[in-house]
Amino acid sequence: MVQGSAYLADVGQQWLRWSYVTGSSHRILDALRQHVVLTAIAVLVGLLISLPLGLVAWRFRRLTTPILGLAGVLYTIPALALFALLVPITGLSRTTAEIGLVSYTLLILVRNLVAGLEAVPPEIREAARGMGMTPLRQLAQDSTDSSDAQSHTEDKNAGISHSGAAQETVRVAGRTDDAA
Repeated sequence: MVQGSAYLADVGQQWLRWSYVTGSSHRILDALRQHVVLTAIAVLVGLLISLPLGLVAWRFRRLTTPILGLAGVLYTIPALALFALLVPITGLSRTTAEIGLVSYTLLILVRNLVAGLEAVPPEIREAARGMGMTPLRQLAQDSTDSSDAQSHTEDKNAGISHSGAAQETVRVAGRTDDAA
């Protein structure tokens, strides 16, 4: 048993060298900042695109399947394949990275937006109409009251789901700050 723990300690030393971490902390923090910025931009842009798409999918039921289908196709494209398709068009830039990352957020956000809006009971909608609320006010009230936990979950899932893709982007494209 002693030999096994000594072996594990030796393997652990091979995988993580604290001297490298402390000596390269500026590079590690820079990469972390790039990762967080890429992810935050992708989720915000994805939210701006998915809100109208989700509202259209919810309002016009026959468009739900095509919208979710297109978002699903984009979600299933592997990151490296998508970058290989985009690089000849956009080059190795932040734009290339963001197009891929945004496309990975759409399915999660649109699907959860539609699910959150469908979760509002019909009697609540009827009561809102009876109180004289405009459709826009009803939508704003419904989405903030009934699906608040749902929307926080969808935002978190969208950020987590493509966090690995952001890491892949920085690895493939190198420093994205230099290219705009």
